[in-house]
Amino acid sequence: MSGSLLAMYKTGYNDLVGYVRISEVLPYNFIESSLGLNSVVIGDDAFSAIQALLAGGNVKIYWDLAVSLSNTLRIESNTEIKTLAGKGAVLRPGVNRPMFMNKNIKFRVNTNIIDQNILFDGGIWNGNSAGQTVKGSHTHGPVTIFSWFGVKDLHLKNHKMYTPKTYAQMAINILNGVVEDFVVDVGTGAINMDGVHFDGWCNHCRISRGVLTTYDDGVGCNADDLYYDPDYGNGSTTNFWTEDPCGPSSDIIFEDLYFVNSLFGVRVLSSKSRVDNITIRNLSGNTRGYSVLIDNYWQKPQAIQNSGIGNIGSITVDNNTVAVNYSGLANLNEGKISLSCSIESLIMTNITPNTGNAPLYAKKTGDNLGRSYVYGNVKLNGNPV
Repeated sequence: MSGSLLAMYKTGYNDLVGYVRISEVLPYNFIESSLGLNSVVIGDDAFSAIQALLAGGNVKIYWDLAVSLSNTLRIESNTEIKTLAGKGAVLRPGVNRPMFMNKNIKFRVNTNIIDQNILFDGGIWNGNSAGQTVKGSHTHGPVTIFSWFGVKDLHLKNHKMYTPKTYAQMAINILNGVVEDFVVDVGTGAINMDGVHFDGWCNHCRISRGVLTTYDDGVGCNADDLYYDPDYGNGSTTNFWTEDPCGPSSDIIFEDLYFVNSLFGVRVLSSKSRVDNITIRNLSGNTRGYSVLIDNYWQKPQAIQNSGIGNIGSITVDNNTVAVNYSGLANLNEGKISLSCSIESLIMTNITPNTGNAPLYAKKTGDNLGRSYVYGNVKLNGNPV
């Protein structure tokens, strides 16, 4: 019995009825790739064959090979991808675009979403950062592993995301999104190498049970971000988007996250866009900067398209045992919990004393444009701060 057939038998054949194996549409002598964090070997390109399978959506794919990809795979409605252990994909050198993206890009308003019901279960997805030469472009946006722009009912689970050039996942205008039971490891890090985001126009989303090694924000809800900043990306004056993707976000949960010596932990960024009903709970591990940051990008707020002092409604943070050891990082609000944004209600409970060298919290009064923040009910372990 062949390896793929044996694996299918062990998984349970009934679980795979209706799935198309990618090995069925690739040559019998197809050369697989190595997808390991520190052991990338580029084999044959599978882009065209797999994109043909994905075209039109309404497809179930059993991903039973380790392949390389020469372009972005575009995902449509009613797509399920179930991946055999140890299999997945790596970006070929010089692709300089996301590995996966939904087909019908919609930045604003949940009611305009076309692509729906997308599921990824399992897989090793390696962005091959060392092989990509730019962080992004006006045409394709940031070079990520997953880029989702307008999706309803998105679910990713049981997967590993290695060495993205920027974010492991960028997500804008998502309604009902879940990323759970995952690993992010960016390898040798650089700024903008983030973990998993649900950003502007995201509603009713959750990031759960993740193990993260990142060199920027581990997870985030950046309702407003630097997509129009000429200093972002490649230092080019070409911005990433032709329209402003920033906008309100609400009902986002970050929970059960372990940071493995990451640079940062959880970030919530609002300039003018409304952010409300955010839950952050059960954080552990180690960071070299803040474990939680709520901000308006205070050090350069004019870089954000919707420049403002922040528009945060309600956030709760519970059970944060992260140890924070600052290591001479410049231009940061240095605290285990860092606040630099107007906030109506922030209730933080079970925040353990920091065992590293950062203070338990840092709270700025205003941004570098001289604008003052407005803080409402902000409590840390029952005490106003």
